[in-house]
Amino acid sequence: MFQRYQRPTGPTSQNCQRDQRSGCGVAEAGGAAFQIIQCDRQTWPTRLNSQPDSRSEHKEGLIKWLANFQLNDRCNKIVRTQNLTTLPNGKKYFFSYPTHLYEANWTQANEICTRQMGMNLATIKDQADFDAIWNEAKTIQNNGWWLSARKYTKGDGHTDFYWHDQTLLAESNHGAWRLIQPGGECVYIYTPAGVKKFSATVCNTVWYFVCELPADCY
Repeated sequence: MFQRYQRPTGPTSQNCQRDQRSGCGVAEAGGAAFQIIQCDRQTWPTRLNSQPDSRSEHKEGLIKWLANFQLNDRCNKIVRTQNLTTLPNGKKYFFSYPTHLYEANWTQANEICTRQMGMNLATIKDQADFDAIWNEAKTIQNNGWWLSARKYTKGDGHTDFYWHDQTLLAESNHGAWRLIQPGGECVYIYTPAGVKKFSATVCNTVWYFVCELPADCY
């Protein structure tokens, strides 16, 4: 694990020895230690003539490159294998009708979007999202469509409706509710109502659903 350093002036190559008391590697010139190489248990005493560890920088760069490669590969696979629709808001969605998936309760719909498809149930953050999803859903099939929001109780005891990314639904700049049924914890839009508003019902209700390509894929 020791790195060999060269003294700025003097011999071009030094012997790397291990100090048994400190667990540190040192380089010696003429019997006198002049350069701390690296300690495996502690820094002793202070690295002299310190310089960037190019191997460490290379490793970090490789890790970042690999993470980006895996992300791109995952996103490209979703786009290739799923029947996605690009809406006027510039985002890509999967609408369960008229595929073989059709309808599901909220939990099943969430599982299909996340685990089977690598996506999320759709999130509506602004009016452009609302208009795009509503209009497309109404065109495909006039029915109820599950979204990602549902009721949660946070650690501080506050209970409200949150999207899958834990942002509060009320902070989405529209906050229009059509109906919250007794025991309603899962959020959907109901296009037959003719008004662009949210509704909430019990989560075992069966509706169509909308999946959304993750934000990090854009």
